[in-house]
Amino acid sequence: MMRSTRAAAAEETWDKMLSAMETPARTIAPKRRGSLADVGPSKKYKSISPRPAADFFFGALQRRLQLPQTSSWTGPTCCWPYREALATRPHFRLQACDTCRHKKVKCNWGIVSGTDRNLVATWTDQARRTNEKVAVLLERVARLEQSLESLRDEVRLRDYTAACDVSVHDAARAVARLYQTPPDTVLSAKSPLYSHGPVAIEAVESPLSLPPDFSTTTTTNPSRFASTTPFACEERRAPLPNLLALEAPTDADEIMAHVDSYLGQPYDLFPLMCKSSAYAVAVSVRKDGLQPNLQSCYALLMVALAKAYADPECVDSGLADFQMAGQIRGRLGEQLNLESVVVQFLITIFLLKKGLMINFALALHAACSSLYTLIKRDQASGIERDKSDRNTISSSFWIGHNLERDLVREIDDTFPQSSLHLLAEGFILPLGCDDSPSPSAPPIIRDEIMFFFAEMALRAVTARILTTPYWKIGGADRPEAGPPEISPLLPELRGQLDEWLLRMPASLDWSTEPVRGSNSPVVARLKILYWFARFSLARPLIVEALRNPAFSLPLQGWVLFQDGIMSAMKVLKVLLWEETELDFLMGNRYA
Repeated sequence: MMRSTRAAAAEETWDKMLSAMETPARTIAPKRRGSLADVGPSKKYKSISPRPAADFFFGALQRRLQLPQTSSWTGPTCCWPYREALATRPHFRLQACDTCRHKKVKCNWGIVSGTDRNLVATWTDQARRTNEKVAVLLERVARLEQSLESLRDEVRLRDYTAACDVSVHDAARAVARLYQTPPDTVLSAKSPLYSHGPVAIEAVESPLSLPPDFSTTTTTNPSRFASTTPFACEERRAPLPNLLALEAPTDADEIMAHVDSYLGQPYDLFPLMCKSSAYAVAVSVRKDGLQPNLQSCYALLMVALAKAYADPECVDSGLADFQMAGQIRGRLGEQLNLESVVVQFLITIFLLKKGLMINFALALHAACSSLYTLIKRDQASGIERDKSDRNTISSSFWIGHNLERDLVREIDDTFPQSSLHLLAEGFILPLGCDDSPSPSAPPIIRDEIMFFFAEMALRAVTARILTTPYWKIGGADRPEAGPPEISPLLPELRGQLDEWLLRMPASLDWSTEPVRGSNSPVVARLKILYWFARFSLARPLIVEALRNPAFSLPLQGWVLFQDGIMSAMKVLKVLLWEETELDFLMGNRYA
């Protein structure tokens, strides 16, 4: 009897559960945040069939009564606002709805159903098409800006050439030649474009070519001479700040560390004195402190150069020490001794590094004049100096002589030139590096001296190539109808260059190819100078071929022309691959 009563109660409970599962559930309408009160049926929200409650307790009943996941199935408690949020904000899939969170049951409203997939796909497709339209629009705007820029340049060139009665293309070629190479090696006095050179320069410097927000106090990069002359760049340069009023110069106890840095890159490029002399000056200043003497100026200038080469992008690097050295030297007055000459050359190198062209030219003229006077006084008095002083005088002579020659030839021949070049016959260098230093010298010092000899000899060969009239090399004095004639001077100059290359010792590990052999600033500069000398041999032919469309060459001329083009490419590769730093002298030459 008890069993039948229990069975009847179980069957009754089972029937109630089945009837509850078959009856549509009441709709849950979203209330305010945190309110989960159930309300009656509403026409605004669609009724949603719940998952069987017995799913939590009876696994078999779940497998029997589970509804399929079709496009009409949207979950147990998920209403339309949640589905809309799921479509527009996909990151909601990682969260549960408020109803399931309150009931503490598993929520499946984040499962994307068929309808939700369509909504998400539509939204994603619309965003993708919008991004594509924006990209196409930006590309069209960029092309329009380029077209407007080219039209503006054409209008400017047309306005410039209207007054001088020259075609647009002729004026553009004349301006390009004037800024790429010296005028005396590009255009002859009989050329019809030669007379229009000053007109083209004035047109480039006219106010129309300057931006409207240009100010005379704006600092101009001295290595970019494409839109104005070097003198105009210097006149528009902002004044240097007075760093002595803001910071103190380097303390005497910290000088030794900066001197070690100076004996790296700056010393390799410009070895004015031996390293033992530099160390002796630094030790003396560290011991006695900064005093009003030339040794303090010497030490401060080495520190300034070390800072300037360590941070070349900063305009103020090393400026405080340089200004302090200038103040001490101004109090001492001018002196005609070897230590004063070295100090003047250090000042010149610092101004060259900072790109102060006019200051550099005047300081170089003063240093070369002082060195010339010192040498002449020694010759007149019969003074015999020791080996260290003789090496310092020889190094200072070749450094000053080459800098002065490059300045006059590459920038402007109106700069003052000293009489130092008259003493070149007394400082004869070997053609290569066969005049090696003492075998007892350390390897690093021996390599530095040999690299210095090699560079000075190569500069001498390059100077012969550049100073030879180009019509003797390229045959520019030929009749217009006749074939060009190669000058007999060309094989001789090429032979000197080849002989210099053969005498380079293998111990230096130096290669003419970019990114090969040893790597240092002086090695990179030597590579650039070598390939520039090779290019200078064919430079007149290349210039003539660019100027004259009907230009023709024999087979030997075309071989020389091809070698010049290849040498120019090598110069660019060394500049780009080895990240060589250029001063304004080298930049104006290789532009």
